[in-house]
Amino acid sequence: MFMVKDEITNIKNLLRVRHMTQAKGLKLVFFLLGLYIFLPFTVTVIGILRSDSIRFYNIADFSLALLFGIGIAYFINMLTYRSTNDKLSVYPQTNSSRFISSLLYNFIGVFALVIFVLGTYLIRYIVILLMTVFMDNVHLALDFDLGLIVLGFFVYVAYCLLIVAAIELVGVILRKWTYYAIVGFTAVLSVMIANFGSVVENMPYALAFLIKEPSLTMFFIKAVGLLIVFIAIAIVINRCTVYYGNQGHSLNKGVVVGCIIVTVAVTAVLPSVLFTRQGVTERTVSTASTAMIHQHTEEFFTEEIHIDISHLPNGSTIDVQVANRGVVAEVVTGATFFSDRPVSISGAESLRNIQGDTLIISYHQAFFQVNGMMLSDFADMQFIAYLDGNTLFVDNIIENVQVVILPIWGIARQFDFFSDRDIFRANMIGFSAGGATTASVLLRVE
Repeated sequence: MFMVKDEITNIKNLLRVRHMTQAKGLKLVFFLLGLYIFLPFTVTVIGILRSDSIRFYNIADFSLALLFGIGIAYFINMLTYRSTNDKLSVYPQTNSSRFISSLLYNFIGVFALVIFVLGTYLIRYIVILLMTVFMDNVHLALDFDLGLIVLGFFVYVAYCLLIVAAIELVGVILRKWTYYAIVGFTAVLSVMIANFGSVVENMPYALAFLIKEPSLTMFFIKAVGLLIVFIAIAIVINRCTVYYGNQGHSLNKGVVVGCIIVTVAVTAVLPSVLFTRQGVTERTVSTASTAMIHQHTEEFFTEEIHIDISHLPNGSTIDVQVANRGVVAEVVTGATFFSDRPVSISGAESLRNIQGDTLIISYHQAFFQVNGMMLSDFADMQFIAYLDGNTLFVDNIIENVQVVILPIWGIARQFDFFSDRDIFRANMIGFSAGGATTASVLLRVE
């Protein structure tokens, strides 16, 4: 029998002991994570209450940051596996019960962390939602989607468990074949470092079977299958490992020197060999003329206003007066877009010595965007143009909206099930912003 009743009992007891001895540390982690999330969020809420300009609050997807944090934390935990087990050595245990209890405890910790992420998201969402109810200029940029909340939760859990299981597998390999594994991993990591750009470029293709899988069903089948394989291999290797046989011995100096030699050889010699064989390919970048990029064609102006000027004699001049008011749009702290006027005028020279009966005002509204969220989707923009005597008054009024971008489970954007929904930012990591906070106007007389 692979696992006897006594081992199951040992696993339960070790799980209980691990919880008792590590509960305080886990509570401290949750407390620090809470500060990390809610202190900036408090600043966001205060900013919404005080802001008198257009503002996008581009809140980071904490689930993505935690994904990297889980990888680092459990890698460190893997390195302390033996020291942790030393503290539990007074309790009845076997290789398998000791390892499985550690693995299960880590999996339980993952579920606790993911539930924590979901809970903090819901709290922040409810706070902002209440502000949208009592403040007309506050808007949530992303829709609340129950399907994303539930299914995204399990997708995220699947990725986290795979990361933990992969780290545990690396751990048992290191503990089983310590010296050989260190040399092997050193060589692999050295190759990756030496070819970092290529690794970053090709990694998505290597993992495409999972991270590019568009079907939710197939993703879960692959993830569960891969998880079972990782766990099974790790348990088998761990079961055949003899611990404490050479405990207390430091790493052989020859192994350390060998790792250094391998690292130097791979990072210094191998790249030069590869570059010599492959040569350097010259890359040609085609750029468009700056003038062509910024030139406004007639197709750019989507709206028109016609004003009858038949009462003005030919040869008259129409003066243009633009509202003297600045427009400020803030993306994040330190990234502010400012226009000293709400309207940008082109073609004003056509109003000198007019020859025609109709003044045509073609305009394009402000199209400022942050992470794919268009300002026009939230702000009540009102373009104003009227003629008073020989003076044309032009203005563009934009509400000082407060747009909150609060994402979650951004890693789930790969699935067709969530396509065509306003639930993800345009960029999974970081932010993009651009456009114009002013209305562009083209004047002509016919």
